Amino acid sequence: MAVERWCTAGVYASQKRDDYSADDVEHYFNYMGMLATEGTYDRLNAMLAQGLAPVDLLLLMAAKENDAPKVAELIRAGADINTKGTDGKTAKDLASTELVLDLLNEPETANTF
Repeated sequence: MAVERWCTAGVYASQKRDDYSADDVEHYFNYMGMLATEGTYDRLNAMLAQGLAPVDLLLLMAAKENDAPKVAELIRAGADINTKGTDGKTAKDLASTELVLDLLNEPETANTF
């Protein structure tokens, strides 16, 4: 399936790989309700302690949430789609929707997303 073109805009649309910080990871963790679900920052702290680039951590989180616009944004910013999280899984392993899997399998399509 070809990736559908979505119109996305946002403050972060022009960010590059090194523009993302641990604060961005924490904000996304909170925004997506992960803190409310888990009740603790333990998983977030474990991910940050792993030493991965924030943009790569965000990609893992967005893929697990099947957040296609965020996944496309992070791919455009230079996130590494092969990064493994604390559980040894990549973004492709975590994603479950066809749209997000298409983005991860064909990262070049993120430029037209």
